[in-house]
Amino acid sequence: MPDVVGDKGALPYAFLKSSQHSTSNTSAFNASEAEYSTIGSDTDRSPGFAGKSSDDRHSLEVGNDDVEVAQDAITYGFSPKKLTDEAIEDEKTESDRQEINKGIKVEQKATKTEALLYETKMPEIPSSGAIQGVVSPIQHHTDIRQNAVDIISRELNPEESERRTRQEADLFQKLSLPKVDAVSGRRLPTAPIMPWGGPEAAAVVQSLRVNHDHLTRNRKPVGAVGFAVVNDELRIPTNDFFVPGRKFDVRLEHSSFPASRDDRRVNFKTMSIKLSDQDVDSPLDLVLRTGQISPYCAADGMDAYQTALRTGKAKIIKDALLSKPVCMEATLDGVRYQPESYYDQHYYSPVVYNFRSADGARKYLARFRVIPKDEVPETGRLQPDQMDNVADFLSHDFVPSTEKTNNYLREEYRQRLEQPSTRPSVVNSQGLRYDLQIQMSPSSDDKWYNPCLLWNEPYHPWLSLATLTAVDPLPGPSLQSTQFSVGRLPAPTLGLPGPVSSVQDFNSVAEALAQATAAKQKAEPVPRKANDAAAAESGYGAKQAEYYLYCITGDRLNAGTMSNVFVCIVGTKGRTAFQKLQPRYKTDFERSGKATFIVVDKPVGELRYMKVLKEKQATPSDWYLEYIVLSTPYNNKSYTLPCYRWLTDRICTLTVRDGPGVLYLAESSEDVQAQRSIETSTRSEQLQWRIIHGENPFSMLPGYLRGADHLSAVPSDLQSDSMTALELQWREHRAGKFSLFKTILKFFTSRKATISVEFEKTLADTIADKYENSKVMVHIIRHWREDAEFGRQLINGISPLRIRRLETMPSDLKVTNDMVKDSLGQDRTLEEEIRGGRIFMISFPELLEPSIICLAEADSNRGSSRKQKGKQLPPRFVCAPKVLLYSTRGDKPVIVPIAIQLSEAQTPNGGEPIVYTKHDDRGTYSDWMVAKMWVRAAATNALLLGPNLSFHLMMEPVSIALLRNLPAVHPVHKLLVQHLKDIVAINTVYRQHVLPNDGALPEVLALTKGLHLQYIAKVINSVDLGQFDAEMIFRKLNLLTGDDILPGFWLRDDSLRHWAAIKEFVQEFLSVYYKSDSAVVSDKEFAGFIADLRENGCLTSLTLPQSMEQLVQFVTAIVYICTSHHALVSRGLLDTFAYCPNSPSCMMKPPPTSRHPTGYTEQQMKEMLPNPDHVERFIAFVMLLFGGYKPAEVALGSYQERYFTEESCLVAIEKFRGRLRQISEDIRLRNANVECPFEYLLPENVHQYFTV
Repeated sequence: MPDVVGDKGALPYAFLKSSQHSTSNTSAFNASEAEYSTIGSDTDRSPGFAGKSSDDRHSLEVGNDDVEVAQDAITYGFSPKKLTDEAIEDEKTESDRQEINKGIKVEQKATKTEALLYETKMPEIPSSGAIQGVVSPIQHHTDIRQNAVDIISRELNPEESERRTRQEADLFQKLSLPKVDAVSGRRLPTAPIMPWGGPEAAAVVQSLRVNHDHLTRNRKPVGAVGFAVVNDELRIPTNDFFVPGRKFDVRLEHSSFPASRDDRRVNFKTMSIKLSDQDVDSPLDLVLRTGQISPYCAADGMDAYQTALRTGKAKIIKDALLSKPVCMEATLDGVRYQPESYYDQHYYSPVVYNFRSADGARKYLARFRVIPKDEVPETGRLQPDQMDNVADFLSHDFVPSTEKTNNYLREEYRQRLEQPSTRPSVVNSQGLRYDLQIQMSPSSDDKWYNPCLLWNEPYHPWLSLATLTAVDPLPGPSLQSTQFSVGRLPAPTLGLPGPVSSVQDFNSVAEALAQATAAKQKAEPVPRKANDAAAAESGYGAKQAEYYLYCITGDRLNAGTMSNVFVCIVGTKGRTAFQKLQPRYKTDFERSGKATFIVVDKPVGELRYMKVLKEKQATPSDWYLEYIVLSTPYNNKSYTLPCYRWLTDRICTLTVRDGPGVLYLAESSEDVQAQRSIETSTRSEQLQWRIIHGENPFSMLPGYLRGADHLSAVPSDLQSDSMTALELQWREHRAGKFSLFKTILKFFTSRKATISVEFEKTLADTIADKYENSKVMVHIIRHWREDAEFGRQLINGISPLRIRRLETMPSDLKVTNDMVKDSLGQDRTLEEEIRGGRIFMISFPELLEPSIICLAEADSNRGSSRKQKGKQLPPRFVCAPKVLLYSTRGDKPVIVPIAIQLSEAQTPNGGEPIVYTKHDDRGTYSDWMVAKMWVRAAATNALLLGPNLSFHLMMEPVSIALLRNLPAVHPVHKLLVQHLKDIVAINTVYRQHVLPNDGALPEVLALTKGLHLQYIAKVINSVDLGQFDAEMIFRKLNLLTGDDILPGFWLRDDSLRHWAAIKEFVQEFLSVYYKSDSAVVSDKEFAGFIADLRENGCLTSLTLPQSMEQLVQFVTAIVYICTSHHALVSRGLLDTFAYCPNSPSCMMKPPPTSRHPTGYTEQQMKEMLPNPDHVERFIAFVMLLFGGYKPAEVALGSYQERYFTEESCLVAIEKFRGRLRQISEDIRLRNANVECPFEYLLPENVHQYFTV
């Protein structure tokens, strides 16, 4: 016998062919039509059903053709020709039949293809009893349907039953198949009987609200709090919300409908789910109940059904069930009589949802259900001998049996939660788990929105979507204050069906429920405190304990709040309600406020975590919480819970943990593991990566935040108070306002300035008198012409990692012994000095291609200067020079240049490139001096675009990926978050004002029109963070040995000491948590961090550390780059670039192609160097990048924020500080006898994080 559920949906009762029944099996229909019209509207779109016996079902078994016709009739809701053709033929027009036939063909095709939607084999439907004690859904619903048929048969006479059946079937067909306009092809809306939005619809919504208030007045819920985990393997279309592995906080609530104080009464059992731990806000609420289909399919039918239930009178309820035949079926299927538990029930969504895939290309329909994860049998269903009396059971007069207590369901559920065997107190325990499932259809025809339609499971299987785990009972006050709404959905993934045309529309059920709930919640604010009776009844507050909380509000702009603050303390023995912190003084939550609060609630055992909630206000009032100290006198313990985050209206709840760092696998509770994932999921949703497309000029650079084109779009957690001022300064800089630097700019941009020695002496003396920290700058101005100073800046300036010791002479460096014999002296040769380790070289090969492009552009634009922001800008140039350096012999050896070869692209008449030596040092402004200027110009571009901005941009995705993947309690997060502070905000300002093609950087450097971005990208791609090692870098450059040959290489010495100190600290710190290499490999959170960096941060060379050594190397590299390396390339910016001839930002003439034996004139030099306006803009640019001369406000090793509380970590930090103090003492002792001290790496001058 074929499945009566049909091919695609429920079999409407209209299709159960009428047969003759004996009067003994049929009750007379005594109620008049007028009586029924007061109960429900005949316009309800439910399929009617005539009273039929089980034998009548065999009328479908007339052959394959008959079955196909019946199945199509089932799908579309009209009577098949071979069954009731004569009943409807005279009511159909020719166009109706054509439309129906067209729909049948489409649906027959869909029948064969929809099974492929999920790209998997459809599960077999178990036969009855396949699982012991569990009846298959199809078999069970078939039996329910037949019982309903039998009841209707006994209650109605055949004529009345047939009339209602035909009337409902005809209307169902008409509303399910709207006509199509012949010209446009658009679906034409059905003419509404009661238009939605009109007074009738408003009356229905208001009536529903009144009915709902009455039917839930005696609501006695029981709830739980826990977490939900989306399955790793999903068989649904890819979407933006149900992402594999995503986790949510969850509140679950069980109750009954109509609500009753007595758990023993007959009613629907309900389950409400909120995917958050808040009273109102959540990304998704699901309101479910027992029973596979809805008793009503439109808003007016729902109102009529609830109105009947509200009366509590058996006769009216019975008439309602008979007047809408589907009400009988759904009621028999849904009501429960004294089930064993709320947990063992199956709960279904009473509405159909729109479901949209991530690409937005397809829209699906979806239903949800929740079943026990362990497949326990469902209990409490009505037995066949009880079904005739269902109306009596639902009436107020029904007296249930007294074998059980009136709160047995609530007590049983709380006991089930509190049993040690079901509590997830240890990792991988079972806990109290539910399976959230989804049923989907790719069709969007109107018929599918009918909530009375049962979808056939072989074609629309229930697919496991997520696991819900209940951890602790929901406290009484939270039970009273939690509000659920069917309209709270994650757009665009889920949405209510629409548009709604009338109260008879299938879509009107969901819309009416959403509007009625919204109106009720608006009229009744969230109750923050339950009444004593409700709290006591829920088992809450039997034993009380005091909690002392010491809260610190941060010293940040607008850090204080006027909002109410609540806390929920979660421990090993349950949780408290969200308790309000009652301020005693107005300053308790103000900036820098420190206040103590006392909370009285039940004892929760050992602390797991605390949730902090800032209540939303009409006017936003954010709060910056530094940390909380929690004391629990009942076990004599104290906990420090660091936060250092903003609570905003968008993220108003934060979970804070005790100070010690913990790895994921070291957690003792699955619930706490879930909280880690929820934290990172929330962060990932907030911090989304940029979308790369061809029009984005920064597409070649590392990843950054989506939409963060302006500082205002950067989350508050990622920027400090100084960022707003920084953005304003850059905005003024681009507008040509340099008032902040007017005093110092006047020294270097005076119109009377010359390049004479006399002017330089006067300038140096003036600056020395005015600025006490300008010792290096003054030294440079006085000695920049000298070869020894040129060499000093190359090894101890801000151009690190350029110099390398030669082992052989490069073939492309055209230097001979004759050229440099005077510099080497005593008939020494280059080969001999190379073997002696005294020859070094600096080159800029990455500038070769950009320099050629600059030349080509200058040639093509000759005679027509470029424009930028309406201003005429002359061409600018740079080259890719090679410099040969020599470490002199003697008591005080110094490193000096002995040969300079400018770019090989600059050759006279295509011959050999010009090589300048000391022989060219003739005249005041000699070829030799100009060649050194070209080298310094190349170094300026290479420094600012390379070690400075490139590493800035490289650390930004590290910061983002860290927050997206590592929870705050992860030890690597605790360590690195203090070094990555502000980097996202700084880089956002740079992308807005510095890096664009019309930004501040291309205005002053030689590389413009995207060449600067290409250069930065090349530098970043050449760096592997996983292999970054300061010691290894110097070893590759062959610079670790020969202190007697390369004396005074303080940049190398200090860098290596910093690297060693940081690495030793990182090793000691991480060894507290990672006890072996296997612990590194098994850290899935850190693996996600690296994968995110590689895939979205665009640091493609990264690989996952496989050992403790590799992990220490990687973390050390990040700390070193953010601190010591950043100080190295930024602290000396003003010293080096303040005087333009020493380090010009570009050259205004092409590189020379011939020698000038007598040198250049002063006028020629001025034409070659940038003009005063350009110099002024460049120095102001440098000042904004410059970290300042003052010691760092937060120096390396400070770790002022209380992220660490473990004794072992505090000891490691103190040891680190001791090493830094020793480095500082040694540097100061060394610098005491040095003319030009190297102080850039004094630990007290090194900031703990990027700062400008």
